[in-house]
Amino acid sequence: MKPLAWYELNEGDQRVSVAQTFLWLSCAGGLIGLVVGLAAILFGHGEVWSALARQPLQALRGVAFLALYVLSAHLTGQRRSAGGLIGLALFGYSIVRLVVAGHIVSWQMGWSLIGVIVILRAWPALTTGPIAPAS
Repeated sequence: MKPLAWYELNEGDQRVSVAQTFLWLSCAGGLIGLVVGLAAILFGHGEVWSALARQPLQALRGVAFLALYVLSAHLTGQRRSAGGLIGLALFGYSIVRLVVAGHIVSWQMGWSLIGVIVILRAWPALTTGPIAPAS
């Protein structure tokens, strides 16, 4: 089975692809931060250890959120509705957290709103099940 070009995909497949790409982009910042933090630890910067010692739960929460974004992107690419639900929960949590903090007009709020819209647009294709192999 040869890979399909973007214009050969039907509308549902395109929307799922956009949602998956958006979720992968959402975890890019956390992944870059994790890599930079690990590099700082490997090269012996003591400030990283002291920051982790002060707030270990915040670091673990960041790693957990990164894992959830990766899981959501993976499941969305497989057209599973669980991936969409996890993505909606993550973006919804981000929106609620920003509203409570008073950051209603921010780039992160815009990103989260776009994430909710993209996943909701892909939702009908996510609930139909996996893509059938071509004959």
